[in-house]
Amino acid sequence: MFQVVWRPEDEALLVHLEDEAAVAHLWRLQAPEDAPVPAGAAFALAAATRKLSDGAAAVVAAARGDARSLAARLLVDRYRDLPAPFVHASAVYFGRLAAAWALAGPEGEDHAALASVRSMAAWLALDDERTYLASLGRRLAHGAKPDEAETMARTAALGFFDELRESALAGARELSPRSARALASLGRVQSAANLAGLDATAARSYVARADSIRALVVDEALAPMSDEAAELKTREDGGAHARPMLERVASAWAWSGCDEAVEHFAMDQITELAWPIYKQSSWDTLRAMLTPCIPLFESMEARILRDPVRHLAYAADCAQMFVFLSETEKDKNKEWLLAERALRLCPSHRNGRLVLAHLCARRAIGLLDQTSFFSAKTDIAEATRLVQRAEDTYPQSKAIPEARQRLADARARWGSP
Repeated sequence: MFQVVWRPEDEALLVHLEDEAAVAHLWRLQAPEDAPVPAGAAFALAAATRKLSDGAAAVVAAARGDARSLAARLLVDRYRDLPAPFVHASAVYFGRLAAAWALAGPEGEDHAALASVRSMAAWLALDDERTYLASLGRRLAHGAKPDEAETMARTAALGFFDELRESALAGARELSPRSARALASLGRVQSAANLAGLDATAARSYVARADSIRALVVDEALAPMSDEAAELKTREDGGAHARPMLERVASAWAWSGCDEAVEHFAMDQITELAWPIYKQSSWDTLRAMLTPCIPLFESMEARILRDPVRHLAYAADCAQMFVFLSETEKDKNKEWLLAERALRLCPSHRNGRLVLAHLCARRAIGLLDQTSFFSAKTDIAEATRLVQRAEDTYPQSKAIPEARQRLADARARWGSP
């Protein structure tokens, strides 16, 4: 009689087939439709997950077609202190998932970003732990010295930095979507470090590396605009022709994810180009020049108000942008509010104080021009407050003497409040 013997190797084969089936069902649950199921190392994810609490049951359920428990089990709160094979397998799997969603177009961007952060977090956790990569390097790098093997393994684990750098630089001057995605991923390294469970010192080193690459990429994107701005500054009417260049700066800002360095660049270029127009009181020309970058000024304004000390170096420059805007504004209420915003950013700003003092004096004069018997008391009180503020803000304002005289005339006619 023939006897069936279930051997250990048969059990191993069954487990392996279950792992393949589990990852295949997981992939179909999480990846874009029609994205091919990854092969090879990706299947190690199921084997590693079996060793986690409740992991084996999740893998078996996924192998039978229900991958929801397995998907939930992979969403760990942090990777530090988890078994290194699971962290490694997660890094590989989520990296492939991010790549699949990146190919799906704009609708896949959010999915790609989430998967990318998980992949980076897992790689950072492995690099920070060191021993697993050192052991892996020694196994794979036959004949290499231990230190060399560890370096090779760490370089491979952190290879995503180089990949993102290459992708971001490749399309920087064209402000390509692929370049923007890579730049955005570099901006998520802090989130990845938090998910990895790294301490503050380790996290800072990785974030600094990402920030260095981001700065390089942004500089590359701005290089053509910098050259154009330099050429415009050689012309007497350069500012009048600067709007197309500044529209490209605004596009670069959007492409970069509203990077602060682009805001600095915009203000640096505008400050020099705008003065000749400002001195000529060519308000329409100045307004046309400034308009593309108004969102950048407002973003910088918010940064300064959140953290004045950190952004002190650009407080005066940003305030000047709002002075320019105030001077070009035809709506009197908006003109006033813009001047107030300038002084909120930089209370000592000379031009801001000059403009607001002038506005206070002119508003007092306008108010007194409309005074009647019925409103005299209230109008004189308000005009007194405005003239006093003008004197406190910028006593050298040429509008103050007229305002004082008109106030004195009103008091003589209607009496003091």
